[in-house]
Amino acid sequence: MNPEIYTILNASTSVKLLMGAPVRVYPWGRAPENVKKPYGVYMVYNANSENYLDKSPDMDNKGTQLNLYSDSAANLEECFTEVRDTIEPYAHMISFSTPALDDDTNFYSCTMEFDFWEAR
Repeated sequence: MNPEIYTILNASTSVKLLMGAPVRVYPWGRAPENVKKPYGVYMVYNANSENYLDKSPDMDNKGTQLNLYSDSAANLEECFTEVRDTIEPYAHMISFSTPALDDDTNFYSCTMEFDFWEAR
């Protein structure tokens, strides 16, 4: 059901240098407690079938949100760039947010949204 974000990012040497090997990116929008930073979580927030009049759907569009977290703004921006550049050959980036500091956790975070078109 989820796009292959983990597989895509884990195949990138530059992402693994920044986010661990294996890469610390977790599905369903949840990470393990006390996970080392930087890390990411992702989830599908919207999915649609490619519908036709003359045949059954053969593709699905999965709107996917990826959130990154880090201890520093500089590291977060590095991760953002590498993750974006690694995923874009597989999906269309449709939006992103600039890094922000969460007052409660003291983590820097940003959000990216991608459209993955996947054959059934």
